[in-house]
Amino acid sequence: MTSYKLVERVKSALHLKKAGHAGTLDPLATGVMLILADSATRFAQYFLGLDKEYIFTIQTGIETDTLDREGKVTAEHPAPFLSEEDIKRVLKSFIGVTLQKPPMYSALKYNGEKLYDLARRGEEVEREFREINISELEFLEYNRPFIKLRTVCSKGTYVRTLCADISEKLGTVGHVVELRRTRVGRFLARGDDSMEFFSIDEALGHFPEMNVSKKEGKILHAGMKIRRDDILTDGYIRIKNSIGLMGVGSVAGSEIKMETRVF
Repeated sequence: MTSYKLVERVKSALHLKKAGHAGTLDPLATGVMLILADSATRFAQYFLGLDKEYIFTIQTGIETDTLDREGKVTAEHPAPFLSEEDIKRVLKSFIGVTLQKPPMYSALKYNGEKLYDLARRGEEVEREFREINISELEFLEYNRPFIKLRTVCSKGTYVRTLCADISEKLGTVGHVVELRRTRVGRFLARGDDSMEFFSIDEALGHFPEMNVSKKEGKILHAGMKIRRDDILTDGYIRIKNSIGLMGVGSVAGSEIKMETRVF
């Protein structure tokens, strides 16, 4: 199921006026997907940059056009016999900030058209490499031709491409056959993949909170800045008053500005 279809299903089931997701999930994949409801949709940008954790399995020796098991086979090589040390040595080379070329089967756009629409017509276009950060890449299991791994990576990382790149460094080709997103930021996958509900204040808990007075709240609500000396670092904060969450603000030095209001 596509991310769009999942959002529409949730929207219909919960009788929502609006719904949107904070990061797509491949149709093949299972696990965590953040869906924002009604007025919470305006806060989507604050979740897009969260690190994600995946557990996935590569099948070596077979390449597909989509880089997953749902695509057409485009190349076959004999699956190599690998040692755990061989695999771990290659995995180390992917740790840190690297450049990755997005796959043709992706929702990125080229001249206003989604890449997967071009790919389905048999067209291939140049894609710019994008900077990603892989903070963890852990070996879990090897049962030839399958390699099971876990990764923690930044926004914009395509695990399908990572599988293909790992396979290439191992001297073969490969594609992803299982993919599960086990974490997005603080949000963990549940064993039964059922829905879990959070208030927008709870969901934004990765930002520190700042309580403001009634006067400060009025100034911020009007779009003006206030000054506070008790905030230690620049970045985003949750701004709260005596009633509850007012919105997300930004801190620059001692100046605070409201960026996105709840109401």
